[in-house]
Order: sequence, then structure tokens, then C-alpha cells
Amino acid sequence: MRHSDPRLEKLWDKISKASNFPERVEVLRRERVFAQSEFPVQLKKLENLLLEYNPFIILATFAFIDLTYLPEVGRAMNASDNIDQYHIEIVQALVLCHEESEFKKKPFDPVEFQELRDLISYVGYLHSAKNFPNPSNPSSTEEFSRLNFQATLRLHTKGVRNWGYEAQTLAVLEQLYAPMEELVEKKLGLRISLLVEVVRSELNSIGKKLQDHFTKNKAFMQQKTVKTAVKAYLREFQDGNITVEMMDKLIRKDGWTFENVLAFLFHRSNSFLLTVFAFEQATFVGAYPNSGSVIQHVLSNLAMELGELRDSNKEHFFLSNPIWLRPIIRVAPNVLFWPVPTLFHSFCFEMIEAIVCKQPDLKEKYLKRRGEFLEEYTFGLFHRRFPEAKISRGSQWKNDHANENGENDLLVIFDSVGLIIEEKSGAINPGAKRGGDSIKQEIEQLISEAAVQAHGFARLLGGSGKLHLFETKAGIVNKVDASDIRRFHCLGITMEHLGTLATRIPELKSVGLARSDAPLIATMALPDLEIALEIFQTAFEFLHYLTRRIAFELHREFLGDELDLLVFYLKTGFADKKLPGHDTPIVIHGLARELDKYFLKITGDDRFERPRRHLSKWWNEIFAAIEKKRLHRRYEIGCLLLDMPDEEQQAFESQFHELCKKVKDKQTQLENVEAFWNPVKSDVSSAVIVAAPVTTVIYPKRRFIVEQFAERALNETGADQALVILVDVELGHWPYSGIYLLDRKDFESRRLH
Repeated sequence: MRHSDPRLEKLWDKISKASNFPERVEVLRRERVFAQSEFPVQLKKLENLLLEYNPFIILATFAFIDLTYLPEVGRAMNASDNIDQYHIEIVQALVLCHEESEFKKKPFDPVEFQELRDLISYVGYLHSAKNFPNPSNPSSTEEFSRLNFQATLRLHTKGVRNWGYEAQTLAVLEQLYAPMEELVEKKLGLRISLLVEVVRSELNSIGKKLQDHFTKNKAFMQQKTVKTAVKAYLREFQDGNITVEMMDKLIRKDGWTFENVLAFLFHRSNSFLLTVFAFEQATFVGAYPNSGSVIQHVLSNLAMELGELRDSNKEHFFLSNPIWLRPIIRVAPNVLFWPVPTLFHSFCFEMIEAIVCKQPDLKEKYLKRRGEFLEEYTFGLFHRRFPEAKISRGSQWKNDHANENGENDLLVIFDSVGLIIEEKSGAINPGAKRGGDSIKQEIEQLISEAAVQAHGFARLLGGSGKLHLFETKAGIVNKVDASDIRRFHCLGITMEHLGTLATRIPELKSVGLARSDAPLIATMALPDLEIALEIFQTAFEFLHYLTRRIAFELHREFLGDELDLLVFYLKTGFADKKLPGHDTPIVIHGLARELDKYFLKITGDDRFERPRRHLSKWWNEIFAAIEKKRLHRRYEIGCLLLDMPDEEQQAFESQFHELCKKVKDKQTQLENVEAFWNPVKSDVSSAVIVAAPVTTVIYPKRRFIVEQFAERALNETGADQALVILVDVELGHWPYSGIYLLDRKDFESRRLH
């Protein structure tokens, strides 16, 4: 969710002033009791207030103001208010509880509309507050935390939308169903890809009309006088009830300001939004050739009429809204109204599943297809992004010593680093999404099982250091040489988006929602993995993020999902020097919105660059060089270099250039060699980076120089590893003449590259 009700901010202020845990629980208890009594009252008040106005204009106004994204400026049109998509969904569901004849359809002014906005925001807050944790023992932090996690999942279900970015989501949707197209068409008479394209075309048409309406609004909103604003408004909108004289009179006699006039005209213009969100059924059906009756049936499943939800439990709209599967309102036999077009992007998987899975045989094939698709898609992402990596799929393994066996979904070997990936295609059941106790079972299946499998495979490979031959169900034998793999990292990939649950696994363990004996594993939803691979331009950055992100989750207290973490990493590199103390909670929730400018930009618009860390030129050149030379342990080296904060890299490079100037003038003997170093520390490693410029006559004695400075730097800093960079300043070797990674534990025997 983007926003929160002001009452929530006041609540957090009270909680922060409480002196101990039981007092904080008591603050929440009082708020919960208040919300439980107030929620039905305010929900009914909201419902009655909606009956005063034209429901279609209300919905269209909400959608235009709060759901319109402006790619040319890289933000939502209304990015600062407290209305999210789910608020508008609640409004639509409440509207569908009444016949059209029940609405008085009075016009509303800006003040009345703001009253409506404040009320729906307040009702949304009360719904959350009435479900605040209610521990049987107010002093039990474990019980409170467990209940709080369940409340967090309810919040995710209620307010978090979109599996991924729109183009990404719809591309995955079509690829998911592609192998089933012929069978679905045979059974149901339609092709999923064509259905998606027809819906997408209609929604694109709505988007274009919204943009046109926005442009018309700009025409009068950017004027400087009442006269020019009204004339510009009348040029764009055929509104016979507005004149310049009328607005002048309101200013002279009623004390209106120019800003009041603009706000009034803006709201008047919203009555013209009805045609933006409306479309004819015949046009929609006609876009799907030779299947008119089938598409009409599909539309009947996607649409509802006013009054159809009259007998519904209105509280259920917050966690199981019928419009998630039926987002269209049928206004007349041939006229449809889609006021929240983003609902298709948000719930397209569920909508298509509802159509396909009505037939048991199609449902069975679909569930099997989810697993196949996840494996294929994940493999494709890594294969395309890292073509030089060694990748194997489906290795069936057995470790007799540990009495373990399994089938590894994907192994990606980056030189001396092995990335073990396990994939889970299951979906969280609706009860768990609403905060039910079955969430524990879902976490076991989607997170814990993957962690156990991945770490079991890592133990087998890491314990032998030899060539393995693994059979696969496809009949292929995977050859995996583990002799040069020094580090293994594990990653879980899910089809389901788990939100903040996937980034708080240590806490899930501490409250009994995840197995305490299951090892820690980074868990990402498939769309987040795809976004991360798009953001990171090298394997160095991806591996550094992945390994440091696991440690960050283990050692830091924060609230945010995977993309929040990703943006926070781009800002800090998870470097100790950039982070507060371990006891200080870190607020990162909402940082993911900073990615929108890049991923939602108009094709060809170069104003919004790919989000990235601002690495020094020297660091980038080192990465390119060690990758080109395929230097052994290069990804370990890269991760240590990336542990240095971005601004320190710049200073380190400047200091090195200054030292190079001195060396050219006086270095002729070993005793003249100078070096400097900078310790780099993270929750994963403790290292020191040493830089030493040398002359050509000195370079042949590099082994002595490297070992001497590495030992001094290790002893001075207490680090576990030393990374030494040598540059022959006379020959102009750049970005390095030699680069060496030495470990403290076997320092004397380390082979220099």
C-alpha cells in the first residue's frame, strides 16, 4: 500500500511513547476495541453517502485521480494522498450492493468528494485496526509476533496489488498457458492468448482516453486567469452550465479564489469521464473472431449488475472482494463499465484460472503446468542473463552419509561460486491469505522445504569436492565438478508473491510459523527475480546482492518486501558503514516505488535511467577485466570489492592516483614500495582491500610485495581476507597488473594468480 490513514500515524506515536511491551499491547487493545465498534458504523455511513451521488461518476473520479500514472513525469497523478486501489475496489463493491434507482445522483463538489475520500480511508484503517493482534497473554512477545504476522498477511491481501509490472505479468500469463492453448480451445472454445489480447486492447483504449482527458484538464488548469481558464475549459468540454460570468460572480459575491475555480472546473470535468470507462459489448465480442457466444459467456463471468451484491457480507469485501474476479459493471445489455482497469493486471491469473479450472481435467493440467513453467522460465532467465555460467537442471541426488536425497531444480555455477535454486509453484490458499492458521503449512511448503532441499544439495557438493554425475528424469546426465567451488549460496523461487513474509524468515521461525531447524534461504517471487536480473548488469552485483541480502535479513530488523530491499541495496550496498546499529529498526517500506520510473516509462523515453549503484570507474573497469580474463575466484573478488561503499570507492581511487604520481618519481627499491588499504566489512565477510602502485623494475618481485602488504593489512585490521591490487605505473597496466585474494587461514600457502 502506498498510503496510510492519519489515525494510524497517531497510533504509532502513542505506541512509541509507551514505556514497555505490555503498555504497547494495551494501546493496541484499546484501539482494537474502538475499531470493532466503530467499523460497522462507519462502513454503513460510507454506504449511505455513496447513495447520494452518481455511482459511475464517483467511481470514474476515484479511478482518474488515484489510479492514473503519468509516465512522462515518472509518478502517479496523485501520489501524496491516502487512497489506494483497494479503497476504490471497496467503493465499487458497495455500489454493486444497490440498484441504480436507489442512487440520488446528486452532483458533488470538491469538499463533498474529499469527505468521501476521508471516510473510505478511515473505514480501511478501522478494518485493519479491529484485527490488531489480541494475545491471550499480553506479556507474550512470541504470541503477539505470531498474530502480527497473520495480520501482516491480511494487510498484504487487502492492499498490495500486482504480481509484477504490467507488461511482465501479461507476458508470463501468456507463456504459462501457451502449451495448453489447443486443449483449452477444444474444451472451452477460446484461446487464452487471444482473450488476453482482446482485454488488453480494450484496457489500452481506456488508458488512451484517460490520457486524452488528462491533457484536456491541463489545458485549463495551466491558465493564469479565471477568464482564460473558463474559456479553455469550455473549448475542451461541452458544458452548457458554465460561463465566465458565473465564475466571476462566485469570486465577487461568495469569496471564491482562483484556486477554487480551478478545483470546481476540475470536478465538473469528471462528469465527462463516463465515456472513458464505458465500452460496448458488441465491440468487445467483435474483436474475438468466430467465438461470439463464448466471449459473451466469458463477459457474463467477468461482469456484474448493480444490486447483484445486495445480500453479500460487506466486511468480506476487504479480503475477498467479488470484483477481483468480476471487475466489470453491466450498465445496459450492450454497455459495460470498467472503472478500475488495473484490476486485470492485479488479478489476471485468478480471472483466467476461474475460467479454465472449472473443468477438472483442465485444472489438473494447469497445476502441473505451473511447476513446469516455473522451472522453464527461471532457467531461461539465468541462461539469457549469464550465458557463460554452467547451468544444470533436474539433478537427482543422494547423500548416503547424511541420509538425504532430492532433486535439484537448478544449479548455476559462477566459477568458484555455486548458486543452488529450488522452485515452488504452489499457491497460498485463500484462508491463509486472510490470516488463517493454515499459513504455517503454506510457509512450510513454499519456503522451508525449498531451504532444506537446497542446503542438502549444497552439503553433498561441498563435502566431496569431486566430479558428480547426476541423472535426471529427462534421461540427461548432469556432470558437476565441485572441486573448484568454494562457496555455495541457496535461493528459493516462488510463483506466489509472499510480500514481506518472504523477507522475514528469521522472525517466522522465532514465532513458530516456520520450522526452527530449517536453514535460512533467500526467497524471491519470480517477478522480483526477473526485475533483479534486469537491474544488475553483472553477475558480480547480482551475487553480491543475493549473499548480502540473506545476511541483512538475518541480522537486521526492517519491514519491506524484496523490491524494497533491492532499492535499499542500490542506495547502501548493505555496507555496515552505511547502516544504523543492529538494534535500530530500518524503515524501507515503499522504496520499491522508485523503480516505477524506469519500468513504467514510455518505450524510447531515455529520461529515466536504469536504477543502479554508482560504482567508481575503477571498480567497473576491474569487473570488466577479471570477467574478460575469466580470473579464478573472480566472483569472490567482486563481492569483496562491492562491500566498499560507492563513495569510498571514489575516494580510494583518487588516493591511489595520488600515490601513483609519487611512485613514478622515486620507486627503485623494494623498501620504497608504498601501499594503503581500506577495510571492508559486511555481515557476510571481513576483508581489507590493499592497493600498491609499482614500477616495472619492482613488479617481478610482486609475490613478496603482495604477501608483505597482505600480512600487514590483515594484522592491522583483523580482517579474514586481503585483496591486493598491483598496478605497474610505468607500463600503464590498468585497471590492474595483478590482483590477488589471500585468506588468513591459509595465508602462507595461498597460490597467487
